[in-house]
Amino acid sequence: MTANDNIPHRPIITGEHAAFQWLTMDIGVAGLAQLCAKIVMDKYLVVTSIDSGSLVLSHAQKANGWQSRNGIAYSPRIEAIEGLPCTLGFDEWYVFESPTDLGALCHTNPFDPRPGPGQVHAYVNFEFALHDSETDAVRELFWEQMNWINPESFLGDSVQCLSFASRNKDIFAAVLESLSHAGSTITGS
Repeated sequence: MTANDNIPHRPIITGEHAAFQWLTMDIGVAGLAQLCAKIVMDKYLVVTSIDSGSLVLSHAQKANGWQSRNGIAYSPRIEAIEGLPCTLGFDEWYVFESPTDLGALCHTNPFDPRPGPGQVHAYVNFEFALHDSETDAVRELFWEQMNWINPESFLGDSVQCLSFASRNKDIFAAVLESLSHAGSTITGS
């Protein structure tokens, strides 16, 4: 990966939903984490999707403290960017300030019955984007899930783009600053 691989090629769209500020852009999950390590450093990562499936932990990840339960992977405290999972697209990460158990990854229809706490859907697999009004029904379910999960930040890489959301205003500002230094164009929704 070159430095230019981290620079988005389309404008970045920003917005707000409840306590979360969000943006969408043309960059991968790992690219954003490398561009602005503050998102994940000294935090705990929960991976609900890697390439549309569950993260299968390597022996090295297990030895470093990663765990897998009910289709969801949990990191130890992130101390280095180099230890992050390789991403391939259709990846979904939640970032927490302390260890958090989300329950079980669900592969059922999220519309019937509607999921609740302990039932996590990987919404990147529904090909939605936070700025795309054509996916309103899926976005509504996503925000319901975000409200009960209550992560500090979310990174989701779908077919359309990367969606990033954070309730931490300092983290969000750091991401915008990192992106502006990389030459990105930022617009409101």
